[in-house]
Order: sequence, then C-alpha cells, then structure tokens
Amino acid sequence: MPITNQDLHALTTILVDKVRSYGILEVSIGQYKTVCSHNCSFATTRNVNSYSPELMDEYLAHLEIKIQEGTVSFGYGRFQKRVIHMLGSLAETGEVDFTAAHQTIRKYPVPEDVSSLIDAILAENRIPGTVRTDLLAPMRHLFWYAGQQGYEWSTLDDKVVMKYLITEVSVSNSGSTGRALRCVKYITEYMKANKIGHLLHDYTKLKLKNAHVRIIPAFSEEEISDISSAIDTATPLGMRDYAIILLAYGTGLRGVDIVGLKLSDVDWRGQKAKVFQFKTHSPLIVELNGEILNSLADYVLAARPECEAPEVFITTKAPYRKLSSGFAGMIDKYCEKAHVEKIPLRAFHSLRRAFETVLVSNGVPIETASRMMGHKTVTEDKPYITYDKEHTSFIAMGFADVPIRHGIYAGAGMQHQTDGGGEVL
Repeated sequence: MPITNQDLHALTTILVDKVRSYGILEVSIGQYKTVCSHNCSFATTRNVNSYSPELMDEYLAHLEIKIQEGTVSFGYGRFQKRVIHMLGSLAETGEVDFTAAHQTIRKYPVPEDVSSLIDAILAENRIPGTVRTDLLAPMRHLFWYAGQQGYEWSTLDDKVVMKYLITEVSVSNSGSTGRALRCVKYITEYMKANKIGHLLHDYTKLKLKNAHVRIIPAFSEEEISDISSAIDTATPLGMRDYAIILLAYGTGLRGVDIVGLKLSDVDWRGQKAKVFQFKTHSPLIVELNGEILNSLADYVLAARPECEAPEVFITTKAPYRKLSSGFAGMIDKYCEKAHVEKIPLRAFHSLRRAFETVLVSNGVPIETASRMMGHKTVTEDKPYITYDKEHTSFIAMGFADVPIRHGIYAGAGMQHQTDGGGEVL
C-alpha cells in the first residue's frame, strides 16, 4: 500500500532503512543518503516538502542537464536515477523495487551489495562515464575472484589480492593489466579508509614493468590520400567523415577530443581550434589549414542537421546527438574501399601517429612536435614516431672506411693495412 506520509524527508528516511535491511553495505548507504539529500534540497528550491511524481520528473530533468554539462558523471547520474526509482516505488506501493538495481552481468557477476560498493568507490574517485564503463568489469573481477577463492567481499585481505594480481590477471587479463592494477588501487584504498576487510599493503606503490614499445606503422601520406578519395563527399555522411579524417590527420587530435569539439571551439578567422583534452585534462590549441577548414565549413553549412547539440560532429539521423569516440569502424570501412592494407593494431588512432611521424620526418624538432600533440613530456612520443625507411637506411651503410684492427673480422673482405714492419693494423 502507498505510504500515507508523503513528507519527502520522512520518505527518504524510510528508504534508507529499507536499503539497510536489504543488506546493502553500510559505507554504500552513505551514497544513498547523499542522493536523498540532493533530492530534498532540490524540493526546497521549489518550495515543496512532499513527494510527487511531477517533482521527481523535474528532478530527473535537472539531473540530465547536469550529466550533459559534465558536472555529474554518467555513472553517478545513473545511480541517482536508480535511487529516485526506488523512492518512487516506495511512495506508491509501500515497498522498494530493488529490481532496477540489478543488471544483467554476464562477466564476473557479483552481489548487489558489491555493486553498490563499486558505485561508491567510482563516485568517490570522480571517475567519468566513459572511463567508468571500462573499469566496471575489472572491479567486479577482483570481488568475483575473491568469491571463487572462498572469500566474502568484506573479508578481503592482502593474500587474495596479491594472488589475484599474480595468478589471475596475468592469465585472464594480460592485455589490460594496467587497468586491473588501477582498479585494485581504487578498491584497496577505499576499503582501508573505511576499515573494511583486512588490508595492510599500500598498492599505490605498485607499478607495471615497462613493456616493449611496439612500432605500429602509421598511415602514409599516399594511403591517407587514397582513404580520403574513397569517401563519397556527395552525401552528408561522407562530408562528415571526410572532415573528421582530415581533422585527425592534420592536427593529431585524439578521437575523443574530436567528438567533444564544439562549434564555439573553432576560430574560423584565426584558423585555429581549442580543445580541452579528455586524457590529460589540459587545454590545447591546434592550427587548421585551408583544406581542413574547407571540409569543416562544407559539412557544417551543407550537411550538418539543424539541432541544439553544441558539438561540431553529430549523428546523421534523429534524434541528433554527438558521436561516440569509436571511429574504428569508420577507418576500417574506408581502408577497405581504398584497398589500404589492414595492418594489425593500426586503426583510427594511427592518424594521430601519422601526424607526428610526418612532422618529425620533415625536420620539426621532437620537442615542438610533442607540444603540438598535447603531450606533457617527450617520453610520451616514443610509441607515436613510426620508423622512417629513409632515415633508418643509414644503419645499413657499409663499414669499408672503418678500420677493424682486432677480432675475427679484421682484414676480412678488405685490404690489409700494415705498418712498416708488415704487421696488420
């Protein structure tokens, strides 16, 4: 039956009690209290103190704006929506609908209280939405593995964590060990701070052994020309993709920063664009040549749909919204059309690699190229600079003019040089 007392403060108190009875971790309940507090504060700004579906809809609309602005992460926004749903079910039926809190997880399923703990950890570390999605599975993995070893999540200790890192991650997640270690640091620091489990070690001191730097060939200028020529620029989709590929190749911008580029970020007269880099959280100004500007102008003026989205690049079909950062399918499609060889690991990010390779090959100092890439240190440029056949060919030059005086190769295949006494020099 519906709760008769619809006072919002009283209702949220009941909700918290119900959540605690359900078995949610006490430290995670703090997150539920915070959301309830936000909701009550919002109601106060509307001069109301009682629950109503209309008030909840208004709060959710307000929350959606915050998510779009980036002031509330996608993950924490989703958690707030879940709490509001639970509050609504309590007000209207007298019982909390916990089914919305359950998600179909195929990989590393964990109990609901562990999911709430993970939400709390990610929220405290202010992990943004896209990164949060990448971290969910490896965070569940540690708790799932502990369960397989006979541990309750609340009894996590250093023995099982080290065993997870040494024996489990190296086998199941060898390609993303860094991500797994990052999750271990978040989890253990949060649990130690809240006195959960039996953890003593400081995992923030752990570092991965540097892997060998893989040299991934960048796209050559000829390949870029073939790829861009394969795009049908007579269509809105083609005009958009053409502008994206030219922008990536001509500026070295990451795909995620191209996705976030807004119309207001482009200085058409100054032939520049400013971005706030998603990866480094630092500003960067890039120069736009005439070809890039023309492609952008053609797209914006003739192909970009009229909509409220502030981003330059948006979907071609309604509802219009900004693109995702996954451009792998785009570059693969045009590589296939242009008959450009599909080399392992070479994808859209290789356009960024090609940008720096061309700069350095044309004599631009590495320090300057590094700044243009938005890197913080020159060491970050090592994986980006592809080998250059013209420069590396010098390695294969002959040694005929280099005298070899000792060893088994002395005198082999070359005229012996002797001193006056006939001794080989």
